[in-house]
Amino acid sequence: MRKLLLFLLMLAPGISAAAVVVKPQIAGYAVGSYRAAAGSFAMTAANDGYIAQAVANVGGRAVTMPATLRMAANAGRIALEGARLSPLLLAGSLILPWLIDHAMNYDQNTGQWMVTQPSSGYTLCETSSGGNFTGDEASVYAHLMGVMSSLYGPGYITKYPVGDPGNWCASNGCTEAAKWFTNAGGWYGSYLCNGPLAQASTAPATDNDWNNLPDPLPAIAPELPSAPYLPGGVPVLDPEYQPQDVPIGDPYKMPDGSTVQDHAQITPSAGGQVTVVTYTQTIIDATGNPVSDAPKNVTPDQPDLCQLHPDSVACMSAGGPPTFTPPTDGGAPADPSIVAAGGAIDWHQHFLDESSVCGLADVSYSVMNQQFTIPLSSLCQYLPILKAVVIFLASIVSIRMFALAPW
Repeated sequence: MRKLLLFLLMLAPGISAAAVVVKPQIAGYAVGSYRAAAGSFAMTAANDGYIAQAVANVGGRAVTMPATLRMAANAGRIALEGARLSPLLLAGSLILPWLIDHAMNYDQNTGQWMVTQPSSGYTLCETSSGGNFTGDEASVYAHLMGVMSSLYGPGYITKYPVGDPGNWCASNGCTEAAKWFTNAGGWYGSYLCNGPLAQASTAPATDNDWNNLPDPLPAIAPELPSAPYLPGGVPVLDPEYQPQDVPIGDPYKMPDGSTVQDHAQITPSAGGQVTVVTYTQTIIDATGNPVSDAPKNVTPDQPDLCQLHPDSVACMSAGGPPTFTPPTDGGAPADPSIVAAGGAIDWHQHFLDESSVCGLADVSYSVMNQQFTIPLSSLCQYLPILKAVVIFLASIVSIRMFALAPW
C-alpha cells in the first residue's frame, strides 16, 4: 500500500515526491516513559493514552504531527508505588482521595501508611446449635440456615427487629432476633440474635495490603505524565501515529505564476517511526483552475548598488572642469595665460605645473647684531617630489574610502 501511494504521488501532475523514514521527537518522551508539564498533553476519548505533538525533521524542515502515547500495562502499579514512596507529594492529586477511599491513610506522626480494616459485620449472640459466627448479615443468616436445616430439616428464618414483640434480646443490645421454623410449620426453639457491628481496626499497611489494592489507572490516568510523585514519568509504549497529510510552510508563487503548497504525507512505521513523503501541490480555486496570486512572492530582482547608495563616492558623476568667466566689472583683466577659448581653465598646462613659480624666498633675521639667513629658496627643487607624494597619499585615501563605502 505504501509503495502504491508513493507511485501515485510521483505520477500525479504538478507533484514531486520524496520519501524518508524518520523518528519524530516528542518533548518529554524517552524510550519507555513520558514526562510532561500539566496541560501540554491531552487524553484520548478512551482515556487510555495521551495526545502529544511530535516534530520530524524532513530535509531541514520541521513537520509537526500528533502522536498517541498509550500507557504500559504496569502503569497503575508504578503509580501506586510512587505514591507509597512519596506521600508528602500527593496534595491535590487524584490518587490521594482514591487511596483514602480504599482505606489507606498516611499518618504524619508515625511516618507510616495505615490501613483501616472494615467492620466484620454481625455476630451471632446465641444459638441453640452451631456456635458463634461472625460476618456480614447475609453470611450470618446463610450460616444459620445451613446449621438449622441440617439439624431439623428444611425451613426458614423469621426475623424480629428491635421493637418487635418477638425480639426477646433487645435488652442485651442485639439489633435483631430470629427463629427457625420448619416447613412443617413447627419450630424447634433455636434462637439467635445479631449483635452490633464489630469495630473497625487500623494497622500499618503491609506489602500484602498494597498488593491487594485494585488498579487505580482509570481514576488517575489524566495526571500521570505530570504527577510529582512520578518524577520519571509514566510508563508508555512506542508512540502511535495516524496516516495524515499536513502542510509545510506557507503557499508561494512559482516563476510561471502558479501558486503551490508544500505538503508531507505521513504513514506509520514500526518502532515509533513514520514514513514521510514530501511533495509540492499546485493550489487550485473552486473552478479547478490554478491560483495565480500567492500570499508569498518569489524574491524580486535586487536593485543596482548606486540606486541603493546614490551618495557614495563611487556613484557620483565626475562631470567636466569648472568654467572660468573673466571679470566684466572693470576690474583687472584675467591673466591671458590661464584663459583658454570660451573662458575655460587649461588644467593640463596649469595644474601644479613644474613651470609654476615656487614662491619660496630666503628668510633673514638679526640676532645680537648678527645677520642670519635661512635659504628656503633651495627647497623649491624638492617640490615636484613633494607633489608626487601628496598625489600618491590622496590616491590611497580615495581607494580606502571607496572600499569602505556602505554598499
